[in-house]
Amino acid sequence: QNLSVDALADIYENTLVTEQVRRKLGTHSTPTSVARYVVSRLINEQSMSDTLQVVEPCAGHAIFLVAALERLRDLLPSQLSPQERHRFFIRTLHGFEQDAFALEIGKLCLMLADFPFPDGWHLVSADVFASPKFESALKRSDIVLCNPPFEDFPEGERQLYPDRRSVQKPAELLHRVLDQLKPSGTLGFVLPRQFIDGRAYRDVRRRLADKYEFIEIVSLPDGIFHVSQIETCLLIGRMPSTRHAQVNLSFSNVSEADADRFLQDF
Repeated sequence: QNLSVDALADIYENTLVTEQVRRKLGTHSTPTSVARYVVSRLINEQSMSDTLQVVEPCAGHAIFLVAALERLRDLLPSQLSPQERHRFFIRTLHGFEQDAFALEIGKLCLMLADFPFPDGWHLVSADVFASPKFESALKRSDIVLCNPPFEDFPEGERQLYPDRRSVQKPAELLHRVLDQLKPSGTLGFVLPRQFIDGRAYRDVRRRLADKYEFIEIVSLPDGIFHVSQIETCLLIGRMPSTRHAQVNLSFSNVSEADADRFLQDF
């Protein structure tokens, strides 16, 4: 009752994540404001439905799911009871995470965000690069929200995924999401800034342009993430269509001087 989601997330990343786990799983928590920005672009009145499905792969402590829950709470009809809202959240929000400890923190964060309701959240322990459950969830997903590990697959792991198309984990996960995501599905990703013009991401950029009529990219300044020093950007894909002849691209560059203002009011 006296612990916030932000406080728990801060304790988790700065106290409970070991350097060994951070290196192995590429853990770098998403700032709450960044998650809220991405969610605000994808969840609106038009996207609301009783069957809405939101999935967060590489969920960590489920900060995207918490942001989605907060956004959905604002959009749901005011006449719904707290119990009805809770049931909607439970059937709508789904997460996948390889780190069992992070999964438990994610459940606690969702419980805090929907206090005083108990556990019951659909958070699955899974390697998203080799999980049939994750692939099945993608086929039902309306919105995918993700901050993947930024590291390349190490030599020892590459043979575990013989069907991979990229050595970069973010690019490979984007390929897998685009393979399975339902035709009407949208997505929001935190990515290395290399995504914007790096050759390693050329194929997946083409696939995104083929799928989405509107793509938004936000280049973030250094220091947005508490731990990761990798330069980052945001990718948001909306208005999926197989008939569009051109892509509407919105590009924003947030300077260091504007970082605080961006995080406060976007």
